Amino acid sequence: MNKRWQQMNDWFQQQPRDRRILIATLLWVLIAVYLVSVLVMPEIKTMNTASQRTAQLQQQVTQAEALNEQLQRQLQQDVNQPLREDITSKQKRLQQLVEQASGHSVLGVAQRKQFLREALNYPDSMQLISLNTPQPERITDEDSGALYQHRVDAVLRGDFATIKRYAEQLQTAFPEVEWLRFNYQVDTYPQAQLTIAWRIISMDKEFIGAN
Repeated sequence: MNKRWQQMNDWFQQQPRDRRILIATLLWVLIAVYLVSVLVMPEIKTMNTASQRTAQLQQQVTQAEALNEQLQRQLQQDVNQPLREDITSKQKRLQQLVEQASGHSVLGVAQRKQFLREALNYPDSMQLISLNTPQPERITDEDSGALYQHRVDAVLRGDFATIKRYAEQLQTAFPEVEWLRFNYQVDTYPQAQLTIAWRIISMDKEFIGAN
């Protein structure tokens, strides 16, 4: 090994000065490249990996901060505001529909059922001949919150005094119900036949079956 090194050294010394400088420079370049590849490049690679990881962490922190700001804004909002606005809107719509009801009151389900019970609670001396409820008539063009006109036709038989008390009590108890027809016709004295048609406004299509 020493002999070979000595031979290379002798050969090098025999070369012209310019060539020796060129050979020495190339040798130092090769050594520098080797050192860079062995020592510096792994460090650079490690630094690049660390930088990428840092950038990823920074991005995650930024996203977390943005999400936190969004949550804070949502918490500051009144969660009941949409519900209150919806209730207010429906109340206004209901008032508008009531105003369209030709001046007559809108009856709820319980009131309609109570009226029908009272109408059928006639005295024993009276007789119900027929009772009919035609299909309801829609009196508004709205798709939601519509108003319906319900009609109840009844034919009863009784004496004048009993029929008079029956009609007066029903009108007093339910002044919001419109009497479209009241036809009193003597059948066989003192018995007479009474034909009645009541008009009721509601927001339900079904007269009794609505919830």
